[in-house]
Amino acid sequence: MDIGIVHPELIYPRGAEKQLCKLSYYLNKMGNSVTIYTFEKNENYIFDPLLEDIEIVSLDKKWVVNYYFGFNNVRWKQMIKKLANKLGDHDVINAHNHPSQWIASYTDIPTVWMCNEPIKFGEYKWNTYFHEKDMRLSSNVKLTLAFNQGMKNIIKKMYPDNKIELTGSGVDLGRTIEHKNNDYFDSIFVGPLYPKKDRST
Repeated sequence: MDIGIVHPELIYPRGAEKQLCKLSYYLNKMGNSVTIYTFEKNENYIFDPLLEDIEIVSLDKKWVVNYYFGFNNVRWKQMIKKLANKLGDHDVINAHNHPSQWIASYTDIPTVWMCNEPIKFGEYKWNTYFHEKDMRLSSNVKLTLAFNQGMKNIIKKMYPDNKIELTGSGVDLGRTIEHKNNDYFDSIFVGPLYPKKDRST
């Protein structure tokens, strides 16, 4: 398959970016053609070894600037449209963190959104306006993937018209884990454990 992956930035060594780079790496190893589209990418990025055979299309624009929340949303919409104009002839688009799913509004290519967590909107009228706009821009997503039932419920509440399915959270497929029979037990540590990832619902 020819797969386009959209993600706002490749500048931080965070979980979502590692997931994205690992996904690209393994899709490529399986014989797929993969192109990543992003607003901003650091040179000498920590996950560059995973991206050696991956085409990267970057706008080279800061994905977050020190404006109020709303102004970043306006910028993001303009930047998503610019990325959409650079899309190749892909079979499917895989959208990662918000606002990458907005790409679905600017292309006919089927878009799957891996929604690790949707953006939080407050109860203020200004934020309600942006939430409504976000829902419209996200409405053309063909399928939204949630990594657990709790997150699926949150996504369903925020995007009631979107088709949502469950998928498991990823693991490091390139690392061998070997159990030894001894007096000790094995423990897999996944970082800070937040049952609802800073969600109050």
